[in-house]
Amino acid sequence: MGKKALFFDYDGTIIAGGRGEIPAEIPALFDQLKARGHLLFLNTGRTRVLLDPRCRALPFDGYILGCGSAVDLGGETLYEYKLPLERCAEIAEQTRTLGIQGFLEGMNVLYYTRRFTDLGFRLCRARYRRDGATVKRADKLDDPFTKMYLRFPSPQILERFEQEWGEMFDFIDRGSRVRELVPAGHTKASGMRLVMERMGLKLENCYAFGDGNNDRPMLELAPNSALIGTGNAELRKIVRYVSSGVSDGGLAEAVRAFGLAE
Repeated sequence: MGKKALFFDYDGTIIAGGRGEIPAEIPALFDQLKARGHLLFLNTGRTRVLLDPRCRALPFDGYILGCGSAVDLGGETLYEYKLPLERCAEIAEQTRTLGIQGFLEGMNVLYYTRRFTDLGFRLCRARYRRDGATVKRADKLDDPFTKMYLRFPSPQILERFEQEWGEMFDFIDRGSRVRELVPAGHTKASGMRLVMERMGLKLENCYAFGDGNNDRPMLELAPNSALIGTGNAELRKIVRYVSSGVSDGGLAEAVRAFGLAE
């Protein structure tokens, strides 16, 4: 039958809420999955620098990072997309002149835009610093970033930015003029394919668990997919199973529904 490979989103799937709480049952659930011989992979929009210690404490066999823009297996980097530093500087300057707020996410450092008044972003920045991430202002750019998470001040500026950078980045709608910008052609599904090819995994043995729009490619790719929480009406149409939210034991519920744990 082959080994079963489980791919997990992080925010909203393993951790819950604005404070990022991990439900108490999750560590024991992951230990049980490993004891059963399953392969476990984190498949997250976070870049390497944003992986918090609680995430690294879980027994993952590999990490798909930045929506497929990097893949780490067995402590080694299998793949990593490199955005030229001069392009990064050009983008950072444009966010400043256009009043765009948010994060420029590298594998080694997290940058935040110079004009930074959004309360939610400020709270995220403080949390990342507490977790030990290297956090710098975007005008201190000295290492490339890979992707972005930005709030646009108007539809017009969003349209202008998308026209200029739409060939280089895919724009994922996160609501309220917030977009997650991922290098074009990179998705959580492309990262899954790299892992499957390297490890000789069969698609029929792959399971995916997620909750948001950037999870859609992996939920569509995996024949065994679960939506954690009922809030995303579009994703409900494409998955095999819809669970309750992560704070209500939804991840454990979904894993057990597929017969992967007791």
